[in-house]
Amino acid sequence: MTKLIKTGACLLAMAGLAACGPIEVRLSKNDGIKPIDRSFSTRVNTGDFKCGDTIIGEDNSQTYEVTSSPVQGGCRFFFDQWVEVLNEADYKSIKAFTGAAKYVNRVELEIQRFDISDDTGDRFDVESRLRDMELTVNGQTILDRDRLGNLPQTVVLEGAALDAIKDAVKRRRTCTAHVTSSLTILETNTPSSVTVHMTIQPTLVLSTVEF
Repeated sequence: MTKLIKTGACLLAMAGLAACGPIEVRLSKNDGIKPIDRSFSTRVNTGDFKCGDTIIGEDNSQTYEVTSSPVQGGCRFFFDQWVEVLNEADYKSIKAFTGAAKYVNRVELEIQRFDISDDTGDRFDVESRLRDMELTVNGQTILDRDRLGNLPQTVVLEGAALDAIKDAVKRRRTCTAHVTSSLTILETNTPSSVTVHMTIQPTLVLSTVEF
């Protein structure tokens, strides 16, 4: 083979490698990425409760504090939880984590469900019972009152919200998501209890290169 042909072959091989680029692997529910699946509730308008009090809420795994604060036209309730997405054992049991794609460069959250109901089990009518609502993950707003009626929908984490997950996966440590929800219920429609049902499925996009 002549020197010219060898040089050409090398250039073609290098071009082919460059065209391939980084390898990406998508991990979701079928691969072992757990959904953020929570039902949590709190009782209000019972006993000597006044808007502004801190009360106890509960979900399917724990109890926690719910803060309330009076705002114009209603009462705002604030739920705050940490939810495990990955634990250290998952890095060994999920095969993709042992391959070449080691870094998380993108996280997509499919918001499948966010229902709010009262003590009778009836779902809230957004227009007549809620002044506003906000759902955040790692500080990023992923759902609000205006988008509540358009589920399911997918949101991509960005900035600091994404960095927290990227860092945990890079270090192969337990990965948790900080989930908060605030609801402002109109004064004339405050029920004796509020229950929220939430299902969010994360998809982690792994890559061989860290961005």
